[in-house]
Amino acid sequence: MMRYLKIIFTITILIQFTNCSDTIKSNSVDLCFDIDGNEYRTVTIGTQIWMAENLRVTHYQNGDSILHSYHLENIDKYGILYGWRSVNDDRKIAPEGWHIPTDDEWNILLSYIGDSSAIKIKSKTDWYENRNGTDIFGFTALPTGTKFSDRDVKMKTSTTVFWTSTEDDDADTDVWIRSINASDYEVKRSSYNKVVSLPVRCIKD
Repeated sequence: MMRYLKIIFTITILIQFTNCSDTIKSNSVDLCFDIDGNEYRTVTIGTQIWMAENLRVTHYQNGDSILHSYHLENIDKYGILYGWRSVNDDRKIAPEGWHIPTDDEWNILLSYIGDSSAIKIKSKTDWYENRNGTDIFGFTALPTGTKFSDRDVKMKTSTTVFWTSTEDDDADTDVWIRSINASDYEVKRSSYNKVVSLPVRCIKD
């Protein structure tokens, strides 16, 4: 009986964590939480720990509301598309203990994954014309589309584009991103204008 009560007490303590600076183990899956209490699966790939879901937080670390964002129809699944102002804000959009990955951190990830990187990190469902991935690393990159300024979201089922935190030194208006189209075998690196709204994946500090 005492052993049973000790287990219950331990579980109670664990679920009181409210940010991602600590992760808890549940059915062999590491979980973390943002300031809103949203729960995220995480995945270890090589030496890095990534969120295995798109960010869907609506407040900065200090509790202020995030204004430059676009809510997709199924936020729990696809997350939120964030504008560069939100991503680059000093109040920090990423949960405590996490951050927006740099261009170099994406390079490390893709170098570890190797060839056919897009196929390996795309989700097994939802992609246009069933051009799904194998998701062998558990990254689960879902198609979200891209929102350009005040226009509607484009290519909802055929593309996803992730922010990095690294600005393009050769173009003040641009940021380095990583993109996947439904027909791609490799994750692509390119420079994108800051006027777009894109999904965010966070990486552990």
